[in-house]
Amino acid sequence: MYASLLTAFVLVSCGKEITFPSDEAARIVGTWQWIESTGGIAGVTRTPASTGESIRAIFTSKGTYQKYVNNQVEIDATYSMEEGPTIYSTELGNIMHYTGEAFAHSVVISTMDTLLIRDECYDCFIHTFVRDSGTSN
Repeated sequence: MYASLLTAFVLVSCGKEITFPSDEAARIVGTWQWIESTGGIAGVTRTPASTGESIRAIFTSKGTYQKYVNNQVEIDATYSMEEGPTIYSTELGNIMHYTGEAFAHSVVISTMDTLLIRDECYDCFIHTFVRDSGTSN
């Protein structure tokens, strides 16, 4: 009986959706295609054409995140979101934390189909994604 209760608890816990700090933050759920990254101390721009990489990011409502580079899983992690201070504004923003990452990222979804993931550090990168046309949220 104890084993059955423990199994039921684990199954229910694994299916729990994360809490998003705003409606904008919740729109991150879905599949996104990378179109460019800009920044760094040299102010470089990286694109699929300049790097030869096709990058796809998948965020679920249960807090899982996968990053595919050229159709190979590069990152399989969890994420959480909170409202907090950002280096990009005096106003609070949507802050995302990945497991295994040393610093946070601020998230801006400027339209339903454009996602900006900004590294929360100076001289770092802003990564621009567009929603995969086969997904919606």
